[in-house]
Amino acid sequence: MKKTKENAITLVALVITIVILLILAGIAISNLLGEHGLINQAKLGKEKYAISAAKEKLELEITNLQVEQQAKGESLTKEILPKINNDDIDVRDISNFPVEVICGKYKFEVDNNFQVKYIGEADDTVIKYTTEPDNYTNQNSVKVMLKISNPKGIKSIEKPGEESEVVESQTKIETDFTVNKNGHYILKVVDAKDKEVTKDIYIDLIDTLAPEKFTPEIQKNEKSITVIEKGNDAEATEESSKSGIDHYEYYIIDSSNKETKYETNKIENLELGAYKLYLIAFDKAGNSKKSNTIDFKISVPFKEMAVGGYHILALDNDNNLWAWGYNKFGQLGDGTTTNKTSPTKIETNINFVQLSAGRLYSAGIDNTGKLWTWGLNQFGQLGDGTTTNRSKPQKIMEDRTFSKVIAGDDWTLAIDNNNEIWYFGRKDYATTNETEIKKLDFKIEFSTISVYSHYLYLDNQKKLWAGGCNYNGQVGDGTTTTKENPVQIKPKIQFSQVSAGDRFSIAIDCDGNLWSWGKNDCGQLGDGTTTDKTSPEQIKTETKFKQISAGDVYCLAIDNEGNLWSWGRNYRGQLGDGTTIDKTSPIRVMEGIKFKKIYTRQSSSLALDINGNMWSWGANSYGQLGDGTTIERHTPVQIN
Repeated sequence: MKKTKENAITLVALVITIVILLILAGIAISNLLGEHGLINQAKLGKEKYAISAAKEKLELEITNLQVEQQAKGESLTKEILPKINNDDIDVRDISNFPVEVICGKYKFEVDNNFQVKYIGEADDTVIKYTTEPDNYTNQNSVKVMLKISNPKGIKSIEKPGEESEVVESQTKIETDFTVNKNGHYILKVVDAKDKEVTKDIYIDLIDTLAPEKFTPEIQKNEKSITVIEKGNDAEATEESSKSGIDHYEYYIIDSSNKETKYETNKIENLELGAYKLYLIAFDKAGNSKKSNTIDFKISVPFKEMAVGGYHILALDNDNNLWAWGYNKFGQLGDGTTTNKTSPTKIETNINFVQLSAGRLYSAGIDNTGKLWTWGLNQFGQLGDGTTTNRSKPQKIMEDRTFSKVIAGDDWTLAIDNNNEIWYFGRKDYATTNETEIKKLDFKIEFSTISVYSHYLYLDNQKKLWAGGCNYNGQVGDGTTTTKENPVQIKPKIQFSQVSAGDRFSIAIDCDGNLWSWGKNDCGQLGDGTTTDKTSPEQIKTETKFKQISAGDVYCLAIDNEGNLWSWGRNYRGQLGDGTTIDKTSPIRVMEGIKFKKIYTRQSSSLALDINGNMWSWGANSYGQLGDGTTIERHTPVQIN
């Protein structure tokens, strides 16, 4: 009896446990199943993710197509949308917006702003295609490979240019056709319920036209160049698309006619010399076009130059001394009296930091502030206490260090580090020589200084001072009286540059205005007359300038846009306009090239363009133009 009772209790407990488990199980099942159950929610989340992924894929393809069109200079239109067709994407009727597009198993609409909107699942015929080749080609043949599906079955297919082909209610069909020109091709598919779907297949892959003829440009940086290609693909026609430039090949030919191919537009470590450059442009279809050939030179990059009467001095970026031109008195500093018609490196073991070239002699300051002179010494202009010429640099005034030296016509002005001014040589045409080194009885603090037979300088407040020979009013104080000590000129105006010519002066104020005064027999003042002026007068008022350089009886200037101007005497072609006719007003020369530095003296002109190319023109009797000849140049020539 006791055992039966225990068994009954156990059974009741089991039943209660089962009921409790069933109740608990019932609650879990209700959470998993049903419209709002966890399983259904997971399915919906997965579906939303798939729709979002399909939408993003379609948006990415449209964006890529927009970028491709922009690269060709064209905008995206609905007619071009079929180009995004692939194994997953099927662009439908493009006759009107919105355009229906199938991506995967989902249906989207693309509006006139090319925004994508999901509208539901695709439940009818889906036509997808790929092409072979899948990118641009220069061959007149493109194979179109089709994948057609419909869960209800397919009844017939009509390919472009072919008769309708009946199929036996297949749900999936793979087929192809070939076209030989660009354009729209209509494919018609009828499903098992006689519903017709048309597919506009747009082919724009055939490009048989080579890129347009073009001329590259280069930017130089010492021994390296960067090529600016300038190539363009041929414009699209009815028969040929515009695939766009894909890449270039770069070819350089040196002076020995050795040709080298490069794969990049940045070409480095070129040797000094003359070169030819051409490119071959390839479009994305494989068509190619050879560019026009251009000439360029890699020359020693000079950071400072000084133009003398008939010779040139220059410093390269390593402070090596270079010289060329007239050398009868040893003014080139190479230990000889032999002229040089090309830039020649002078082996001195002196680390020069500043140079100045006089009429027939030279001067420089080294990196320790020591002063050196060489060349003609007829009037004691070398400052060594003699009138003996020197064909190599010699150190003078060794007990002092200097900050500036200016070699004039036949006299030298040197400023030491205490701002004391020293001079030696013939400072005007009335004296014979001054072999004794003399100190002026005043000091100056200057930012810019220029010397000929007179001197001009700007103080630290950019005020203009002048002194020295004044026969033609070149000092600018309204008189023709020589000034032993400097006088201030135009005290109310601040100046940025000054340059002293042979008995005339030119300056730029801080607003870019051009001023001139002094002798004007050949129009060197640029005011349209040949009348001397004893006070500064503004010229060329409609143009702003940033650099000037006065030769003996002419001027060069660079305006704020980098354009080169010249005026004055031109009997040796020093104005660079191709004539020998004097100009009394500034004229533009070398249009199309921008310049950054100019140098003049006597009748020879030099200039550096913004790419570092050196140009020279004018008198060349002694090879001072550096072009390897003694031929006078009336237009600028580029120097190696």
